[in-house]
Amino acid sequence: MKDCVAASSYLNRSLKESQKEIKNLGDQEYKNVKWNISITIGFLRRHIYAEGMISSLPASQSQWINARPIFGFGPIDIIGKTTISDLGTVKIPYHGYVLGPFVIIQPNT
Repeated sequence: MKDCVAASSYLNRSLKESQKEIKNLGDQEYKNVKWNISITIGFLRRHIYAEGMISSLPASQSQWINARPIFGFGPIDIIGKTTISDLGTVKIPYHGYVLGPFVIIQPNT
């Protein structure tokens, strides 16, 4: 599954919304791609959750998904999940720090 669909390591943060890109790395179109993103922010561990479905994700294309704005102080944990019924689920965690509206994501190792 990871060879077919991947949640990218890029999180675009703005005061209006946070975004995550889902890419189809395979050579065929996938339908009904379910996704969710769970974000835990700061020392108070405030939680943001968003989910949805992409009706069609063509080969070598990507789709941006949106969550609420990120604002806080301290550590940030992000878990992005992408599910295709025929292939399974890809779960990619990210960790970093947030200082007000600024987010620094540590590279995944």
